[in-house]
Amino acid sequence: MRRKHERFPVKDDTYALLSSPEFEEFERMGQLIDIGRGGLAFHYVAIGGHKSMDELNGTVVLKVFRPSASMVIEQCKLVYDIPLDEGVFHNVCLRRCGIQFDEVPQRKISRLEVLARV
Repeated sequence: MRRKHERFPVKDDTYALLSSPEFEEFERMGQLIDIGRGGLAFHYVAIGGHKSMDELNGTVVLKVFRPSASMVIEQCKLVYDIPLDEGVFHNVCLRRCGIQFDEVPQRKISRLEVLARV
């Protein structure tokens, strides 16, 4: 399936923290890869007995931050969480996560793009 919106590279020092209102202990943090009007993607390192985020059904909370600014988006949807490698070590794996902006107001997405885009 093709994306509806183009994706753009982000500044190197832009990070994402993903959490779930359903599971208090759940958090994933990684570096943003790209962003567009429809969503974003980020890499993160999974360590140990990591469970895929695919079991999260519903809304996730996304915090995007740089050293100079940050933003919280509360109405996001997890689209995918896939391994990028088998891991150098058996218990460490680099993963890519895709987030869709479902019910996020366009003005907030515009502010997020200004924060993150190159």
